[in-house]
Amino acid sequence: MEVPPGITLEEEAAMRELLIVFQEGFEEANITVTVNGKQVRRDLDVSTNPHLGIASEVSVELPAKGAQVGLRSPTAG
Repeated sequence: MEVPPGITLEEEAAMRELLIVFQEGFEEANITVTVNGKQVRRDLDVSTNPHLGIASEVSVELPAKGAQVGLRSPTAG
């Protein structure tokens, strides 16, 4: 396994990945994703594709323990 520079094997093993799929109801929405209260991603002008029913897919890294994920989209429909 190749480890990215600056990351130890222990740190890599301690991280998990979460895939979030935003589906229907988004029209030019601004979406903020937080992990343990810290903003990790912000997407602007996200809209649902009416043919697929999907607006966006995002992936965020989570610590191995104690992850609290927050989603905020004040402009979502």
